[in-house]
Amino acid sequence: MAQEVELKLLINPTDVPRLQRHPLLQAHTRQKLPTQRLLSVYYDTPDLTLHKHKTAVRLRRVGKQWIQTVKTEGRISAGLHERSEWEYETAGNTLDFERLEDPELREFFANNTLRRALRPVFTTDFSRARRILQWPNGDVVEFALDRGAIQAEERTSTICEVELELKSGAPERVFALASALQKTIPLHPTNISKAERGYQLLAHHDAEK
Repeated sequence: MAQEVELKLLINPTDVPRLQRHPLLQAHTRQKLPTQRLLSVYYDTPDLTLHKHKTAVRLRRVGKQWIQTVKTEGRISAGLHERSEWEYETAGNTLDFERLEDPELREFFANNTLRRALRPVFTTDFSRARRILQWPNGDVVEFALDRGAIQAEERTSTICEVELELKSGAPERVFALASALQKTIPLHPTNISKAERGYQLLAHHDAEK
């Protein structure tokens, strides 16, 4: 299990080029990582049992691999997300709950009725441009720029956001970095994850039926 600590920031697509050239990013970039296309399929039951239990399950295709992720709610403080996540490779695009190490989650997903009811409910499809930022004191933050779309049934929503994820060091570094970038680039903190946005699209679609 990993403890994810990150800050999400919305950005207007027209401001992306200026952000990518920002002197702060240039000064602290230790490594630029290859841009990835990330296609994720989120699963739930017809009555959205997982969402009601504040749990998200997705299969994400990265190259030729499929990675399964299970996330629980965690907490949000001043826009900083802290939550537990379990992530591992699966054999093809099939769900596998046998490798979960958390006893409560294992028991929850041991319900065969629940497993049989799980189905794709929405997808996210975006490109992720990443770089590793490092400071002299050893703080390390991953900067990710995500651009693409969320689709639930016939409804779509655009993705254009920055994620600052703490890899090592103090969480305050994430806030300080965001604050410095916001001085010249309009970046808007958001507490709404891509998964939650997918569920919102799904709710709008069901309301229109």
